[in-house]
Amino acid sequence: MKDGCVKGGSKGVVHLIRWRRTEKAREIQTGSTPPKALQIKASGAACREPRGFKFEFCSLFPSAQRTVGLFIAVGVAYFFATWLGVALRPQVALCIYCPAAGVAVGALILFGPNARMPIATSVAITTVASGIMFGKSPWEAAAFGFVNTGQALLTTWLVERWLGDDLKLKAVPQVLGFLVASAIGVALGATGAAIAKTLAEPIAFHYAWQVCFGACLLGTLTIAPLLIGLGELPRELPPRRELFEGTIAIVIFTLLSVLLILLPQEPWDSALPVAFVLPVLLWLAVRCRPVFGAAAASVLAVTIFWSTASHTGYFGGASIPLADRILAAQTYATAGTLLALILSALFAERRSREALLEAGNEQLRTQKETFRRLLGSLPAPIYTTDKAGRITYCNQAAVDLWGTRPELGKDRWSDLWRLRYSDGTPVPLDDRPTQIVLNEGRAVRGREALLERPNGSLVPIMPCPAPQFDEQGRIIGVVNMQIDLTERKQAEAVVKESESRLADGLAAGHVMAFDWNAVTGLTQRSDNATDVLGFNQDELTGSPRNIFLSQVHPDDRTSLKQCIRALRREMPSYALTFRYVRPDGRLVWLEEAGRGEFDATGKLLRVKGLTRDITDRKQAENALAERNAQLALAGQAGRVGSYAYDVNKGVMQISEGYAAIHGLPPGTTETTLCEWRSRVHPDDLRRVEAFRDQVFANSRKESNIEYRIVRSDGEMRWVERRSSVSYDGNARPTRVVGVSIDVTERKRAEERQRILVAELDHRVKNTLATVSSVVSQTGIGNRSTTDFVAALEGRLRSMAATHELLGARCWHGVSMKDLVQRELAPYAARNNCEVSGAEVVLRAEASQAMAMVLHELATNAAKYGALSTKEGRVSIRWDQRLNGRGHPPPLVLEWRESDGPPVIAPSNPGYGTSTIRDLIPYEFGGTVDLAFAPEGIRCRVELPEIWLGNGRELVSDDPNGGASLRPVIR
Repeated sequence: MKDGCVKGGSKGVVHLIRWRRTEKAREIQTGSTPPKALQIKASGAACREPRGFKFEFCSLFPSAQRTVGLFIAVGVAYFFATWLGVALRPQVALCIYCPAAGVAVGALILFGPNARMPIATSVAITTVASGIMFGKSPWEAAAFGFVNTGQALLTTWLVERWLGDDLKLKAVPQVLGFLVASAIGVALGATGAAIAKTLAEPIAFHYAWQVCFGACLLGTLTIAPLLIGLGELPRELPPRRELFEGTIAIVIFTLLSVLLILLPQEPWDSALPVAFVLPVLLWLAVRCRPVFGAAAASVLAVTIFWSTASHTGYFGGASIPLADRILAAQTYATAGTLLALILSALFAERRSREALLEAGNEQLRTQKETFRRLLGSLPAPIYTTDKAGRITYCNQAAVDLWGTRPELGKDRWSDLWRLRYSDGTPVPLDDRPTQIVLNEGRAVRGREALLERPNGSLVPIMPCPAPQFDEQGRIIGVVNMQIDLTERKQAEAVVKESESRLADGLAAGHVMAFDWNAVTGLTQRSDNATDVLGFNQDELTGSPRNIFLSQVHPDDRTSLKQCIRALRREMPSYALTFRYVRPDGRLVWLEEAGRGEFDATGKLLRVKGLTRDITDRKQAENALAERNAQLALAGQAGRVGSYAYDVNKGVMQISEGYAAIHGLPPGTTETTLCEWRSRVHPDDLRRVEAFRDQVFANSRKESNIEYRIVRSDGEMRWVERRSSVSYDGNARPTRVVGVSIDVTERKRAEERQRILVAELDHRVKNTLATVSSVVSQTGIGNRSTTDFVAALEGRLRSMAATHELLGARCWHGVSMKDLVQRELAPYAARNNCEVSGAEVVLRAEASQAMAMVLHELATNAAKYGALSTKEGRVSIRWDQRLNGRGHPPPLVLEWRESDGPPVIAPSNPGYGTSTIRDLIPYEFGGTVDLAFAPEGIRCRVELPEIWLGNGRELVSDDPNGGASLRPVIR
């Protein structure tokens, strides 16, 4: 700053950077914002309030760029301000105007406390650099850099200390405070500058201090307010009118200032500034904001010091000593600057107060109009009277109620309508509520009456008059609101009718209402409670709840009490079904739903609810449950289950019998069509779905199909599905209902029957072939007819006995030895058969299969094998042998043929060969090794131990009493 006294300055340039407001600035805005009704241009007020900004290093790059930008901008502005001060000095080493001081103070105030470090650094460095550039020694330049920076920081600190960080110079106290703070800071700074100046040059300390003080004070007063005002412009741009007028006024002010300074000195020249310059200043102050006044002050100071420095005009006369001219210039500039700032602040403050006053008046007018509109829009009739009873105001609702429009200020309220009591008798004038208020000065409430209109119609009302008093407490009138009770009376009639219908409905539905007071323990119940509970009305009215609880069934009483005790504010409701024993001993079922009410502390106050007699429903439910149980048992016993599903939803409702058939877990009530498809046998799924699609396409209502399913345990079952289909109006299927019948046993019986018929046919053919062979062989061995007939008859009887053995035992245990002997009896001749083995009894299922295998082996031997020749022999041995795997020993039967014709393996095995090889493994888990050796057939059969009966009479595990035979390989 002091360097500007020697080296000059430049124009102030404000570099606007996006700073964030400080917390203090936000507090100022919040605390000082006027009420909403008093805000002027509220849409922009929030943006114009504070000027404090927050300088913070939020992130490395952006903060560094802002800091450098601020540093450079302040440095450039400060340098040009210093250059301007040097340019306006009248002689070397003597600076009379220091605008750089205003740049430093204005920047510090404008950008706030958080930007002090970069601004102070820029001021110090620029002061030192400009001082050296303009001819100062380094130590002197450093001293001035320290002094200038300290003066700016001190002045800024005093301003923020006294005036806050929201300095706007829009009030006279702010201008005066800024002047005092600037004077103190400049005085201390001038002291330091004078000391440095006297040490560097031969100059008087007093003179140096005086010049520096005036120069820096003027620079601060002219430039700092200008920068502060310019900083506000981006947040609140002036209107075009103000901008145009301010610019024209500043131009005129500049021209007049130059003209007056250049005029020759005459006795009348002292009156010219007042006559020409002061009106322009008043124009700026009255019409424009303070920034234009600050600009005018800066123009005036520059013009005056230009005159002094250039020795031109009023302040440049050579006849006047330089010291006197400098003092005069500084005095005039200071006076003009203070005049401009004070006038601008004074009129700005006045404009603000006028705006607040206008806003207040507008608010009062708005409130008055709003109040009248509010009264006019209220549905309740309202009117006011004076002390004499003349109506002074009434709203439209009052006019509609009275059926006539009064003449305000003339008609009396008592002349417009009459009042009647509820029974229709007239109300005397002195007993009318409005007249009571006028006479006694007290409000009247709660009195209902009938208002009689001029046309004679009656309207039920409730007048609510209240007195109006003046400041001395005297009655000046009445304000009355007449509440129209027509709708309420109609509603009461509707409620009464509804209560009557509700009571009838409760009685018809066997429902009673109750209200239990938890504090007193008393219970109120509806009138029909006597029919349900069996008590008379006197016993129920106001009875304690304990009487009711004592009649609750002992097994349900605890549950009901727990429901009541569990009521909380967060869980205020309960619902319970319980039994109740009437005084006459009859047991009834009740369904109760209640809701609790609580006080602020959560204490239960009362319980309200409904209790319904559901005895008939319970009896019907029990009967239905019994029938459902019977139906479920019947379905399980008969292996029948029901199902139903919506075609579009794909969810099936199933019965317990259905779940049992399909192997679903007990208790399953629902399944899906996808799950059903997964249970259908893969070989039947396409056929079943095609059948269903055909039924839907033909709109058939009933269908029947049989298919296989695979249960979850892997068992395959046969089911018969009988369905009934419902269709909509467009013949689209909507719902399917049907039954599923387990027909596995029937299918197995049919399969057994088919196999037995085929086996019978095969055995008949084999028997005929065997008879033919026996006849042939018998004819070869017997020469006489008598011998031939006898031998033939014996062999035929043996075959019949073998077949009779299988049928006569009714599928019970058969001795292995008897079975072998009976099968070989028709073919045994001389010593062609060797039979040996332990005493083993086969179970019925295994006996049949083993008989079939032996029959085929014997038949084959008789046709083609060892028994077809005289020399052939058959050896049959059986025993139980260990298999080396830790299981019970199986039965092993070995069939060996020898000395027969050469054996040729068949290229296409027939029915007999397939029966020998596949029947035992397929049905009983055994093994068969059949070999067509050239020397004779070899057959080894292993039958698991489970199919042996150990000599006792055994019964098949099959409930149908027979083996489960499947088709054999042919």
